[in-house]
Amino acid sequence: MAWSKKRKRRHQEAGSPELVVLPFSPLTEEEERDLLHLERKVERAFFIAGASLREIRDRRLFRNSHATFEEYGRQ
Repeated sequence: MAWSKKRKRRHQEAGSPELVVLPFSPLTEEEERDLLHLERKVERAFFIAGASLREIRDRRLFRNSHATFEEYGRQ
């Protein structure tokens, strides 16, 4: 897939949206590796957070301070 050399970003000033086109350069091989490594770390962090929240919910570990898991999640 061919990538455009520019990306588009919405810019709001005084309430009216304006489309600004910014030039960019493709990632180097090292940057691609770094990106993949960092994205995997984020995925693991979300997985761990989800598993932890599931256990808190399932074991009702929130019950000292909240009546429901939903209330606990809003804190």
